[in-house]
Amino acid sequence: YRWGSPSISSYGDLRLVPAIPDFPISRLVYFDQYRDAANDLSLTLRYRLTSNFRLWADATNVLNHRSISYYYDQTYYPYIQSLNGRTVSLGVRYSF
Repeated sequence: YRWGSPSISSYGDLRLVPAIPDFPISRLVYFDQYRDAANDLSLTLRYRLTSNFRLWADATNVLNHRSISYYYDQTYYPYIQSLNGRTVSLGVRYSF
């Protein structure tokens, strides 16, 4: 399991932003780009059947977390939202 806190990914310049419903006046806003908090769960399983045969399974993004980037405020200035889905790989390994 991995958890990452919200973080800044790039620094922007100072711009005047038009008024939006919750902000009654225009204000100067730094357009820094942020990444929202993220959590990820990955699993790896290995099982030895014999001295030569092994079964394995790998699963990534088990929680299927949505990745979100935004400027200043996530509600008003979303930038990128992505949902990559889960990935599962299974296999058999034979060694001489």
